[in-house]
Amino acid sequence: MKEIKFRAWDPQRLGMYYLTEIRAVNKVFNWHTDFELMQYTDVKDNSGEEIYTKDILRIWMGREKQETLYVVKDLRTFYKDLDTPESYMRITRMKVVGNIYENPRMLDVEINE
Repeated sequence: MKEIKFRAWDPQRLGMYYLTEIRAVNKVFNWHTDFELMQYTDVKDNSGEEIYTKDILRIWMGREKQETLYVVKDLRTFYKDLDTPESYMRITRMKVVGNIYENPRMLDVEINE
């Protein structure tokens, strides 16, 4: 069974929070402006670290062992990329190296797309 977990980036405090539950008591949160939610993909990298959406992965692909960085944009795209049958694109190894909020310069990405 898929494990459902979230973490949240707080742009005000520049901190990452791992959520055990989401509950709002006497407060209405706008998750799109107060926090950036990231969902656990139910996949771990080769060293056992959990992979969440918005993580930056170092991946190795195919027979030639091409190495590149990959951003987990959303669950659907990530699962599709993991399941590709083409041997030259198949991901053979992956390692979480950061995320787009704490390490935006790794990819020179704009975090407010």
